[in-house]
Formats: sequence, C-alpha cells, structure tokens
Amino acid sequence: MDRMNAIGARVIEGALLCAQDKRCPWMVETVGPDATDAIRMGDCLGLCGLFDKEAAESQALRETSFPVINVSNRWGPLAGVGNFLSDDEAIGREAAAHLMERGYKHFMIVGEVKSQFVKDRIAGFRAQLGQLASSCEVVTKDFLTALHAQTMPSFVHQTEEELRPVFQRLPMDLAVFATNDWLAGLVQRVLLEHYPERTHTTAVLGVDDEQHTWWYLGPLAGLSSVRPAFHAMGAAAMEWMIEHPGDREAILREKTRWFVPERVVMRASTAGGACADPMTARMIRWSWQAMQEGKKVQVSDLASRFQMSRRTLDRKFSQHLGAGAGDYLRAQRLDMAVHLLRSTELTMAEVSQRCGYSKQDTLSTIFRREFGQTPMEFRREARKSV
Repeated sequence: MDRMNAIGARVIEGALLCAQDKRCPWMVETVGPDATDAIRMGDCLGLCGLFDKEAAESQALRETSFPVINVSNRWGPLAGVGNFLSDDEAIGREAAAHLMERGYKHFMIVGEVKSQFVKDRIAGFRAQLGQLASSCEVVTKDFLTALHAQTMPSFVHQTEEELRPVFQRLPMDLAVFATNDWLAGLVQRVLLEHYPERTHTTAVLGVDDEQHTWWYLGPLAGLSSVRPAFHAMGAAAMEWMIEHPGDREAILREKTRWFVPERVVMRASTAGGACADPMTARMIRWSWQAMQEGKKVQVSDLASRFQMSRRTLDRKFSQHLGAGAGDYLRAQRLDMAVHLLRSTELTMAEVSQRCGYSKQDTLSTIFRREFGQTPMEFRREARKSV
C-alpha cells in the first residue's frame, strides 16, 4: 500500500495501531503498490491492500495460501478475496445532509463515470436529497482517461471549458458535491479563475480528505471533505488477520463488511450558509473563519472589516438571510458549537472559547434554551447515532 497516498496512509495507521493494541505476535510489514514479493512469501499470514479487479484475478493472488483483504472500493467487492469496504452510499448521504444543513437547495454533482464507488456515492447523495432539492445537475465524465491522454495543463484547460457553461446557467447559491477531492480541486479552480464572484457563494465538498497531500494550481480555499472510515477499515482488517492467521478459507466465507464514513471535515469551502449575494456570502465565511480561530465576532467587527454602516449591514443580512446581522452571528456561534461537538474531542471549555463565549456556562445556557439539552448531552446523543 502506498504511504504517500492519504487513503493508504490512513489504512496503514489503523492497522498498525490495532496490531499494537492487540499485541500482535507476528511482524507487521508495509509494502509498496507492487506487493509481488509479499504475495510470494511462503510464511505470510495475511495481506491487506488497495487491490483492483485485475490484481484480485491475477494468478499470484489466486494461488496464495493465506487470506487477502481488499480495502479498495473502486470496483466494489472483488471475488477471491475478503472485502472491507467504504459504504459509498452512506458517504453520498452524509455529503447531502451536510450541504442541506448549510441551507443549500441547488446542487451539482461532479464524478468519474466508470467507477462503481462513484455511482454509489451519487445514488446516496440523490436519495438523501429526495424531494427537498430545487435542482440537482449531474456532470460525469471519464476524467482519468482524459487526463492520461494529455498533459496536466491541457487537461485542466479542457475541463474548465466543459464546466464553465454549466456554472453559467446554475444559481449563485449552488452546492457542488465532487465524488473525490481531486475533482473538487478542479471545481475550485474553475471558480477561482473564471467566476471569482462565486468563490464565496458556491459551496464545494469533496471526499477522502486528502487535498493536503498534493499540490494544485493556485491558492484554493480550504476544502471541506467527507472522511471515509479508512482508519477503521485498516484496524478491522488487522484484527481479522490476527484472529485468523493464515486461514484463507475463512476470509472467503466472510461477507463483505461496509464501513460508514467518519464525519465531514468542514473547512472554508462549505463554511457559513447558503447565500446568493457575493458580498454577504463573503462576510459569512469571514465571520465563520474568525469564529473557528476562537475570535468573538461582533456586528461592529463586520461593519469595520467590510467598510459599511451597521444599518447597511443589517439590511443586507435581512434581505439575503432573513435575519439581522446580530441574530445571524448568534445563530452562527451555535452552529459552530454543534459542528465542534459532533466532529471533535475538544472539551466544553475549548468549544465555548472557539465559539466566542468567554464562559462555558454561557454556552450551556444558550444551548439548553435552543436545543433543550446541554452541550454534553448533545454530544452523547450525536455519538450514539453514528
């Protein structure tokens, strides 16, 4: 498995931590994408990796005497090996739920046309939307084949030209779900280069949480992303191999295991909420980022930062968000608290500080009044539902 790949690195980390926790009595070795030597080792007790259909059907794997577990979802469950896979329909549902929570009603999906996991992610996304979306446009293409047939600059230019007319006819307050971070980066690039007024009004959400592992063209906004359960998949595969050392027949009897995603990692690209006005959307994202850094944002801070009177500020917020700037900021602090309680291990004091409350009791009082329970009770309920 490739350590430089974020997916492979997370699977490996989960497997190694499990081996330590279980006090695995055997040596655990990581190998690169070419696992030929590992497959031929006569004393190997098990192999876990990101396999494709061709590898699973190869003579080398078919002739192994030890169990092989596949954690790649590109082609769905593969024959002749065990499969511990990401639940991609659940990923799509999680993505849609996150964007709807932000208030978006217009959606666009961008995905690779050939892969089964992409189809599953799109199906889950559309199922979660149900009848609640005002519109949902799907753009699929054989992106990988197109990339391999040309240089990266020409591929990026061609993709931009194909996406531009789509953006031209879609509303400003659009939410884009890209079925992996790599495609999400392309979408962000189109917005940055050709529609700068949309960089704050259009939400972009990817999958895999791996944009930080590769360099892309231009200063892109922090990308929100659904993080699949790669860590848990690696740990489960290691635990299975420790409990069934060298038992190839047992893994062939094992049903495919599906792992729901860990969570949505929210960053600037889906921060704030849906808003079609570029200036108001920019203020929303700025205030959200400031709150994430633990700053207590007041209406006066917004007015000063964006050089407008408080009356003008209130009018813009009321016109585009249905609430005054002060009411919106208070709601945004609670929204930030909900996000941190669901997705982090921060203490209550740390959550309060990050949301701009100097005292933990203040957040608890407001939270109980709004939701009928304390922040700690909310966190416990949220974890039960995962």
